[in-house]
Amino acid sequence: MIFRYWTIFLSLIFLCGFSWAQQADSMDREFGPAAYAEEYDSDTAEQSGKVKILESLDIEGLNNHSSSIVKNALEIRVGSPLTTNDLQESIRRIYDLNLFRSVDFYVISESDSSVKLKLKLEEYPICENVEYEGNKKLKNKDFEEKVTLLKKGQIITDDVLFDLKKRIKELYIEKGYNLAEINTELINSRIPGNAFVKVNIKEGPKVRVVSIAFKGNKEVKESKLARKFKTKEKRWWRGEFNNDLYRKHLDTLIYYYNDLGYLDAAVVKDSVWYGDSKKDVFIEITVDEGKKYYAGDFFFKGNRIIPTDSLVSKITLKKGKPFKKNLYEMSKYLVENTFREQGFLWVRVEEKRHYRGDTIDVTFNISEGRPAIVRKVDIKGNNKTLEKVIRREIDLYPGKKYKQSLMLRSRQKIMALNYFSDVKPDLIPNEDGTIDLIFDIVEKDN
Repeated sequence: MIFRYWTIFLSLIFLCGFSWAQQADSMDREFGPAAYAEEYDSDTAEQSGKVKILESLDIEGLNNHSSSIVKNALEIRVGSPLTTNDLQESIRRIYDLNLFRSVDFYVISESDSSVKLKLKLEEYPICENVEYEGNKKLKNKDFEEKVTLLKKGQIITDDVLFDLKKRIKELYIEKGYNLAEINTELINSRIPGNAFVKVNIKEGPKVRVVSIAFKGNKEVKESKLARKFKTKEKRWWRGEFNNDLYRKHLDTLIYYYNDLGYLDAAVVKDSVWYGDSKKDVFIEITVDEGKKYYAGDFFFKGNRIIPTDSLVSKITLKKGKPFKKNLYEMSKYLVENTFREQGFLWVRVEEKRHYRGDTIDVTFNISEGRPAIVRKVDIKGNNKTLEKVIRREIDLYPGKKYKQSLMLRSRQKIMALNYFSDVKPDLIPNEDGTIDLIFDIVEKDN
């Protein structure tokens, strides 16, 4: 929002009771020189009671909106003293309506005790239609299906146009046209205050990956990295370059290293550049593999309900084998789920790693908490299906300990009735340590 400096100066002179001579040609005067403001102190003027009264306020520039909307937003009132704060607040509140591109106050005339103002507004136009030009690879229906477009009757703000261009650009990038240029222009309609939005598109060539080179890989062969890296060099059936997907694929490269035991692996540099034709992309990726780690011993502390041997059996990593990140995370999940199966829903498992050269020992510190007892089971969303039809498929009952497997099995049994498009179980904890189990049902249309 832009608050024009002259508005502040206007208020200062009003407050000081300064009178300007009326110009001979009777033209409206936008508030002027900053030099006048330096001669007067608005605070002193207000304290001395010399502020001017707003005698009248004319509003211009309204085609699509009523004057009452503007007047309700104003802090200044005809017949009331005109103060700096009220004038500034009026401008801010009009801009906050998000209906106007510009808000300008002008002096019409003034006396020693009063002033007449004009408020000139420039409205954002109303959308009459959206037209596309230059799109050959993508059709209008592609935009209508996948892009949230302007609708007829919608206010065309600068943010709306920016979002429209951004979404269309993203759609072209998704299709491999990274060099597509999207611009918009407004064409005035015959209806005052309305406009057509014209989207001008330069699609450009489809971009394909010519080569991908890896550097810094000493232990893992480049051919293996190329197979795992989902951005591929061009062939007749593949090879389109998508920058957003490329960034995500860099992460998958690190996941691959992590699952080989290289827990510190990182992409230290990547370069993407275009060939002279702008159709070809060249990629170079530099990795730092880091050290390869191996699994050592696993220890458990704080477990009272479940024996250590039972927890050790959940560890899928084998001693002396590579410390694979995906297997480690699965092991931790299985340990936590073992407690949840016994009703300890709020169990916390914190890890501490101990490094012995390239070997990692792990200690799991366990806080079991109290077992969660089901207080009640509620069903929501069944507008057509009798509750008893659903409830007989639920294997969790009030007064019993919560089990994760029973909750999942109950959901599967309800879905198997084939009456519902979705079943969402939810757990609500209570202050006494019990839980309420809610099955939120979405019934099929038929």
